[in-house]
Amino acid sequence: MPPIIARYSDTARQWQAWFDSNPCVTYGGEFSMQAVRRLLDGHNAQAGKIELRIEQPGGSTLVQAATWQPPDLLLRCEHCNGTGEYVGLATVERCQRCAGRGWLTV
Repeated sequence: MPPIIARYSDTARQWQAWFDSNPCVTYGGEFSMQAVRRLLDGHNAQAGKIELRIEQPGGSTLVQAATWQPPDLLLRCEHCNGTGEYVGLATVERCQRCAGRGWLTV
């Protein structure tokens, strides 16, 4: 699956998402992930890994790995880096952010 680009449009006052290979067809939403989910739903995209390129206001781009498992969009947990565990100086425990799953449902 080609990378997905998401960018905030000041003109439309919403986030817009499109496949990098087809910028002519966009889906919008109040939030970037809402626009991405609408894009995936609208194209009946098959389950699989995707690369998200979220273009931030100010010019920087956040590149995020995700997994599309209809109807869920899963993002790797940034707190545990997808391991499901928090490793401290003296303890190893389940990541509280993702409840030990290693991913977050968006």
